[in-house]
Amino acid sequence: MVTKIPIADLKGETGPVSPESIVDAHRTGDNIVLEQLNGDEIDLGNLRGLPGQNGSNVVPTEQAVSENVSDPEKPAGSFLRSNFVSEIMPQAFGATVDGVTDDAPAINAALSAARAAGVALYIPAGNYRVRSMINVGGTNVEIYGAGIGKTNILVFGEDAPLNSVFGNYGVVDGLRIHDLSFRGTIDDDVTGPRRGRTSSSNGFNTAIRIFGDLAPGTSTLAQNVDIERVEVHGAHGLPIWLSGIRRCSIEKCIFELTMDMGLTWCDRYSVKDNFSWKSADNGFSISRGCTNGTVAGNVVKDCAFWGVWIAGFKQSGAATDAGPIGFTVTGNTVKRAGFGGICADEAPKNGVIVGNTVDTVFRGPSDQPTNIWGVGIFVGGFPGDNRPAPTDLANNILVEANILIDCARGGIQFLGVKNLDVKVNTIIRPGSQFLANGTTVIAATDIDNNFGISTIGGAQATCTNVTIVGNTIIDDRTTPYCNYAWYTTSTIAPYVSNNREIGTRNSGLLVHDNTTLQVHSGIHTYSGSLKATGGVVAGSNAASGTVPGFAMNGAAGSTRAMEWQTASLRRWLMRTNSDAEAGSDAGSRFQIDAYDDAGAFKKSMITLTRDGKLSFNGVTPVVQPVLSAAATDAATTQALANSLRAALVALGLAV
Repeated sequence: MVTKIPIADLKGETGPVSPESIVDAHRTGDNIVLEQLNGDEIDLGNLRGLPGQNGSNVVPTEQAVSENVSDPEKPAGSFLRSNFVSEIMPQAFGATVDGVTDDAPAINAALSAARAAGVALYIPAGNYRVRSMINVGGTNVEIYGAGIGKTNILVFGEDAPLNSVFGNYGVVDGLRIHDLSFRGTIDDDVTGPRRGRTSSSNGFNTAIRIFGDLAPGTSTLAQNVDIERVEVHGAHGLPIWLSGIRRCSIEKCIFELTMDMGLTWCDRYSVKDNFSWKSADNGFSISRGCTNGTVAGNVVKDCAFWGVWIAGFKQSGAATDAGPIGFTVTGNTVKRAGFGGICADEAPKNGVIVGNTVDTVFRGPSDQPTNIWGVGIFVGGFPGDNRPAPTDLANNILVEANILIDCARGGIQFLGVKNLDVKVNTIIRPGSQFLANGTTVIAATDIDNNFGISTIGGAQATCTNVTIVGNTIIDDRTTPYCNYAWYTTSTIAPYVSNNREIGTRNSGLLVHDNTTLQVHSGIHTYSGSLKATGGVVAGSNAASGTVPGFAMNGAAGSTRAMEWQTASLRRWLMRTNSDAEAGSDAGSRFQIDAYDDAGAFKKSMITLTRDGKLSFNGVTPVVQPVLSAAATDAATTQALANSLRAALVALGLAV
């Protein structure tokens, strides 16, 4: 006998199950019914049915239990809990999926049913037009689609952009959204970084917007939010905006022709393995109030502003506008950015920027050129609109092992910092020929442009305890434009050591503050001249034994010289000359040469040879003169005088 039982009426006690009881479940009117084949026992572990119908009182699979339904007339209080329904779909609530009709009411209704049943909302492949917000609030809510490009949420043709497609009106305690696409109306497929955009109609500002009580002015709890494999294309604003969330992650998502994916006031966040293309703003923004998070493995291409913004944002001017605390930015790739690669501005603290690659930074997007930005990595204090007098400093920041290529203004720039370590970075071809207007040539002595590692002119005193160690700055262009490999003049207590520069314009003008101690260790090689305007001191009061001072090396037959100048005109030259070393201690004479007021050579005042000869005033060096015997009478006195005169003339001390 086949008995048909509406799910809503199922009651029963726990007991044994039959493995071959149920073969089908189908819709009858507004109910789902079961066909019972073998006796009175039903194998609930095998239950399958149509979701979204009356009576779907179920829980997720991992919570399911199999119950024996031997008597449908058992009293209420003993109810069905099984894996009969693992998800609910909006089609059961009237979704047309034609890409024209508004499916938002059906999706909201299906989501409400899924919450009540404790199961996921599954949005099958198709095009769903949405004209009002979907409320994704609740506990342990899961929303997923058939995959990126398969399940498409469309917003278009609105009187004004829809503020949020998915958002929350209440508590969010466990939310997972994955495997679907949001498609808006921005369709400006321009080349290169650009701020401006065009659209076919009004779409939406933000695809997913969740606010929680960690954000000022919000009292609703929001925590444990995970967004994975979501595509947002053509948003007017931030594709995803999470604010005030306790633990959240955004991973393996794609953002195209949008603004920046943004986090504010979030604690324990993870932004990993996402892709941003042609953002009209930053690629990824982790801003004010964020704590304890990681930004890793993301790729940004052609963003108008910064690839990664790990910085505050001045709104009220209060200290709460300052940057994130406790962050790691690692393994990200930024290509062709308008403003720069990574911005750690507005006094972030306790952060690591390590192992990132920035390839090509312009002097602003094509429609907003600027001479302010164009750097690979920037670290700054708060507020950003008062650089010479910050009220808060970026503190305890490590910038290490990054690769920065073709950054139009410079490689790494900092100001308003304390305890900044810049270590083992590789900076290739920093600087450009022209300013942002494309016509003004940048001078070779400009300290604010075309640098490897530098602070900003006029704000150097805001930088304390900056360490620059083990970095390599290379300008391999036929005509180099990098002015200074590193520049820390007037910063407070810098430490500069073991850096390498190749091909820069001013390799001999690596200027440091003469009033502070500069500690260098190891061997340093400079391909140009080294100028120490404050003097050079070798050794120390505690030095003992042989104290090394200065060594000058050169090939045989080369002139090795040290000179003294007046107004850049030579006055004295101390050198070994270029006479060949032909053996028997010949060659490499030591000379002290005098020059006239015009800087022209006059004569060698002293000449010494390695084989024991000496001369003065330009005469040929002679061996040590031998005088006649000591005088004893008038004749020997005359002989001694003649001998002494001959010796003085030979030495060049008399004529």
